[in-house]
Amino acid sequence: MYGPHRQPDYPAATAQLGSLSSEELEVYLNEEGDEKLDEFVKSLNQVKELYREKEMLLASNKSLAEYNLSQKPILESEYEALVTKRNEAVELAKNVKVVRSELDETSKKVQPDVLLSLLEAAYAEAEEFSEKLSDGFLDGSEESLDDFLEKFQEARNLSHSRRVKVDKMKEIIAKESSMPSSRIPEPVGALPPPSIQIPYPHYSNWNASSCNPSVPPLSALPYPTQPTSMIYPFMPAYPPIP
Repeated sequence: MYGPHRQPDYPAATAQLGSLSSEELEVYLNEEGDEKLDEFVKSLNQVKELYREKEMLLASNKSLAEYNLSQKPILESEYEALVTKRNEAVELAKNVKVVRSELDETSKKVQPDVLLSLLEAAYAEAEEFSEKLSDGFLDGSEESLDDFLEKFQEARNLSHSRRVKVDKMKEIIAKESSMPSSRIPEPVGALPPPSIQIPYPHYSNWNASSCNPSVPPLSALPYPTQPTSMIYPFMPAYPPIP
């Protein structure tokens, strides 16, 4: 019954019991004393205060519940609107994906140079149309000045937007052409021959025995000292793969 912020006031509750006689206290212990004890507890000020708080909380909860019920139609209406907007957003997202895929496929088929040519042709067509409008106005073929101004303004806006697209496309092509292209490294070939030909050592230009007596003469070496026509096998010859 008591919350954590409020403790029972035991001295105030037992003060009245302390002034009763033994006979009066025995009445509360009899079988009929339960009703009197219940009346005694309800007559305490702290119990009355709890009952008042209980009634106030019940009234507040009732008022809040009535207000919530009154907001139910509004919440249901807003929820239905939210569901409708969500479904529309899902459909728009699907359409965007379809258009994006179509745009990607189209961009793969159309080269930048071709697209630039088409944009330039469309820009020239818009310029020509605006010039025809101005010539027609000077010739007096237009009905009124207001009609001419309206048509001429639309034509100039169209021409200006196409001109912006042409410039933007040229800028994109220029950026792509200026980007370094990835090149495949060329295979490393055979090293060039040395610029200085080192003669093969023979007895006419090198004689170790003349410099060092302990070295035997060239004629005593077990390998040839003169250049031969035999090609040194740098690379072994393998049989062809069947």
